[in-house]
Amino acid sequence: MPNADITKILSKDDVKALRAGFDVAYMTDGARNALINRLPRCKNLINADIELFYRADYGDRNGEIGAPAREKVVLASLAVSGNWDMAIIHMYWGLALKDGLSPAEVGEVILLSGTYSGVQVISVGLAKVASTFTMLKSAVDAGVTSSEYIIQLLLGVPMHDVQAQQAAAKAAKAEKKAAKAEKPAKAEKPEKAEKPAKAEKPAKAEKPEKAEKPAKAEKPAKAEKPAKAAETPPA
Repeated sequence: MPNADITKILSKDDVKALRAGFDVAYMTDGARNALINRLPRCKNLINADIELFYRADYGDRNGEIGAPAREKVVLASLAVSGNWDMAIIHMYWGLALKDGLSPAEVGEVILLSGTYSGVQVISVGLAKVASTFTMLKSAVDAGVTSSEYIIQLLLGVPMHDVQAQQAAAKAAKAEKKAAKAEKPAKAEKPEKAEKPAKAEKPAKAEKPEKAEKPAKAEKPAKAEKPAKAAETPPA
């Protein structure tokens, strides 16, 4: 649809599907790894750039403009510089963000950029928007909405190859899930036999009461001594 109204190529449901399949971690990690692998020396610079502008919570700190506004700035810069390969990726990025840009806003960024930098930006830019949106529409219709596969389409991988990759990944996932389900359930441990109740110990025989000791026989009272006879006085 080279001459189609860019605001009508993608329906609201199409945009919703793209946003549901958008993976911000995949996008940022992919960009990070691609640059660092090419030149490891730039690792600190790229990590700092992502920490500053591409965090998941970008926009929460004082002065930060938020992800949708960031994508407008990036897209405008790429359009003005003529870097259309990167611009189409950020058309998708800005569109697929949660609460991201509408198709009309993507076109507005191109229009405003060309107003200040030249009509060629408008003519080339709007054609790129139309072709990108048409490709995204085809992807949604084919059931391809994951960022992993959308990026491949944007980089020029044919649709049938992308669909084949997606189908293979789904089959491998289903096979893994089935294999996991087939594992025999662990045999339940037999219940422990109840220990026999301990036999009650026989009650201790009561000790016989001690026999009372016989009372001691009273000692017989001592016989009183006879009184001494009175002495006879001498005659």
